[in-house]
Amino acid sequence: MINLRFYSSIKLKAGLMFLAGFLFVTSPVFGNNSSKYSFILKVTDRPNDTAIIGYYSGPTQYVLDTVYTNKKGVIKYSTNEKLDGGLYLLAFIGDGYFEFVINPNESGFSIETKLEAPVENMVVKNSYENTVFNQFQKVRKKQGEELDPLYERLKDESLSKNEKQTLSKEIEAKIKEHMAEQVAYANNHKATVTALLINLLRPINVPQEIELTDLGNNAFLYTKIHFWDFVNFNDICLLRTPLYKTKVFRFLGPEFTPQHPDSISFWAAKLLDNIYENGDKKVFKTTLNWIGGKYENSKRMTDINVFTFLLDRYYLTNKVTWLNDDEKGQLKLRYIRSINNLVGKKAPNLVMLDTAKIPRALHFEDSPFTLIYFYSTNCAHCKEMTPKILAIYNEYKEKGFNVFGVCTDYEEVLDDNGNISGFKVAPSWPKYIKENKLRWTNVSDPSNQTGFRDLYDVYNTPVIYLLDSNKNIIGRRIDDIVLRRFLLHEIDGFSHQEAQQILLQKGYLKPEEKE
Repeated sequence: MINLRFYSSIKLKAGLMFLAGFLFVTSPVFGNNSSKYSFILKVTDRPNDTAIIGYYSGPTQYVLDTVYTNKKGVIKYSTNEKLDGGLYLLAFIGDGYFEFVINPNESGFSIETKLEAPVENMVVKNSYENTVFNQFQKVRKKQGEELDPLYERLKDESLSKNEKQTLSKEIEAKIKEHMAEQVAYANNHKATVTALLINLLRPINVPQEIELTDLGNNAFLYTKIHFWDFVNFNDICLLRTPLYKTKVFRFLGPEFTPQHPDSISFWAAKLLDNIYENGDKKVFKTTLNWIGGKYENSKRMTDINVFTFLLDRYYLTNKVTWLNDDEKGQLKLRYIRSINNLVGKKAPNLVMLDTAKIPRALHFEDSPFTLIYFYSTNCAHCKEMTPKILAIYNEYKEKGFNVFGVCTDYEEVLDDNGNISGFKVAPSWPKYIKENKLRWTNVSDPSNQTGFRDLYDVYNTPVIYLLDSNKNIIGRRIDDIVLRRFLLHEIDGFSHQEAQQILLQKGYLKPEEKE
């Protein structure tokens, strides 16, 4: 597997046993092509063996095909599929690999090497791309050998602080020198995958006149604005490297972007709009799907804000052409069910009847913190959750915490012909309140007149939201542990670390559980 540190100044160690993390997945990512694409790979020290030709999609490797060496270690590969250009690899299960470059215009090349030292022993024929790549690997190996002794010396605990600082500066200067050599190499071999790899890790050199001001860190802003200066979004080879996806999420990560949904959304739009307007549509599609997938499936509750933003700005517009009507319909429904209950938004008001049929309004609940607890009396998970929420309520009700408990159960009302004419409160609800001693605000809307199911995305139970005194959502679809941690911090005044320790000591969290 490609080593990111190798490309940014550390030597790549060949022959690593990397296949434990290899995804044995075949994927229909290649289009049809009437002409054949072929190449020969010869591994002289692996005759009569089984190997895998793989490709990168971000830092993950996928299987293109299983191949076999003959008695001379030769693999003659031929396909009618259109191979996307980029970085590929030949891997022998659990026992070494080497990388090579596919250029759709370079059919018929050959590579010969030994797994013992694949870079040093490599002989390339009829492939400018692989000649450039192999030469670059040899240069990087030499650069790594220059740095290795310096890193070893830096581990010496007998060195003084000043000696370590001096050595660190020497390493930094050497890395800068090496990067300049790489950039020069990229400039001399433009439009190659090797140049693309170098440019993906190429640092942004901030002009000396850019200095810190009272307006903020101008050097940081300069780097942020020029982050993509050396990346060609028209080159679909970006998608067949491990570096592009890493760069995308570095750009959106805490190093360069405040981890607030508005900031992430703003910079994601800057990137995606640039690709859409100036880049290849396949690069746009893949980048959007990478970003959308991350924020749709994130466990961090504010990340749904980013995904909802992406739905509105891209997925539900004519910028996305690869989804059918059913798929867009599902995403539109997801948008409708998310847009009103995002963290930071005012919680939609709910006016429902209590057990005495008296209207109770969510926004009239006078409490510093209000929990909306959607539950069902016959839901197994709710039967586990209700006692936990009740215990928290009893502990904090005098400290500014209330629960707006919404029972989602209903019973059908039939007319004389046996047709459904309406809905009424389920008989199990009052009994459930009495048995569980639920003395918080108990309400129900069996006919869903408030539209609470869409407003709060309640299509299973339990569903829990936490509101502040202004009825803004500060916790979305949380559980009892998140609620306890929040109240320990906000009401009891414990630090984050102290709250975490209390949760562990009292058995709410197991030692191996993480936030």
